[in-house]
Amino acid sequence: MNQNDRKVTPMLHQFITFIEMATFNIELSGAPIRGGKGHSLRLRITENKQHARITLVYAVAPEQFNPKAKNGSFVRSNHNNHVKINTYLNDKLQEARDVYAEMDKKGEFISARNIKEKLVGRSVASFTRILSEHIASLLELNQIGSYKKYKSTQTIIKEYDKRENIMFQEIDTRYLRDLEKYLLNTGRKQSTIRGYFVKIRALFNLAIQEGIISSGENPFQSFKIKSGITNKDRLDIDEIQRIVELKLENNSLVNHVRNLFLFSFYTGGMRISDSLFLKWENISSERVTYIMHKTGKRHSLKLVPKSLDLLRSYDGENRRGEYIFPIINTRYNLDNQHIRHNQLSSKTALVNKYLKLIANKAEISKRITSHTARHSFADLARSKVNDLYSVSKILGHSSLTFTENYLASFDEKDADEALDKVFNS
Repeated sequence: MNQNDRKVTPMLHQFITFIEMATFNIELSGAPIRGGKGHSLRLRITENKQHARITLVYAVAPEQFNPKAKNGSFVRSNHNNHVKINTYLNDKLQEARDVYAEMDKKGEFISARNIKEKLVGRSVASFTRILSEHIASLLELNQIGSYKKYKSTQTIIKEYDKRENIMFQEIDTRYLRDLEKYLLNTGRKQSTIRGYFVKIRALFNLAIQEGIISSGENPFQSFKIKSGITNKDRLDIDEIQRIVELKLENNSLVNHVRNLFLFSFYTGGMRISDSLFLKWENISSERVTYIMHKTGKRHSLKLVPKSLDLLRSYDGENRRGEYIFPIINTRYNLDNQHIRHNQLSSKTALVNKYLKLIANKAEISKRITSHTARHSFADLARSKVNDLYSVSKILGHSSLTFTENYLASFDEKDADEALDKVFNS
């Protein structure tokens, strides 16, 4: 080997090392998280032109993200928590580089997937960690309703299983059956328990999607979540009319609750999370248009004459910017999602209290809640409209299957009542 060869070889070696070296960056997910504008931040691992990605705790809007960040400033200063998030992101990048360096030092086979598995600890995948990170992400996104539901799920798991760290692999069908038995013995209703198990199942699906566990490790393939019995009492058209004809003082709270209930019924079973926060700006050209709280989707419906008559009983012309039904306490900052969620919870309880009074006044023996208007509309619609797709669109459901299952629950109760009549009459 000549002198020139000795000079070229080290350079060539450096070049090859550069080509094979893994790279790490921060990127945004392609689509926003459901119900919000934020896109999840992800750690992208690239090695030999192959990519692997890890979804991180935080999410930001596209205009708050700097893809060509210098000095680690991925999140722009227009985000309130940009310093905190950028510190977190740079820590994650350094953690990835450290893992890569350790693998390289040990001479382990290196690929983007292998680096990812080392980072997420696939063999010791922590359910506790994923649950905590998901809760933190929901809070960051101001999805307060979901945040509180996952927080409640975290509470009951800590109550049942005192360990600080629970692995996905430890949660099998037997674990789920024992947890269900424990919750029933502590007096929880089956419908409440279902809510917890739906959240646990969602975390397993998230872990599978992120490559933390395999689909074969999902216990919900064999463990079936029980539905429980929920109140789906609905009113017939005569009972609705009795509520319409009640003599109530015009500007009283009970009258506003009656009007809110009827408006929900006349607008295709509008959910109380939407009707309570409905403003006069949502009414235009004899239509109501709003963003559904539950799905984040735009919904627009024609206002039938009865709903228009109800609106005319309020002086909408001089109340621009105000809520149509004066039930929500406007002295609070409702842009704060915590306050907004608390107002929704407290006012829903208040509405249900007054609906019980309204039922008594109208001599209706059924239990009426804010959901009853939606159930009543759906039951009436299925008997009068031979078009499931149209009913589904009015209800604002995401799929026909959801509508079919929703309406099927009414059929089941009707069948039970018919059976009782046969043998108890």
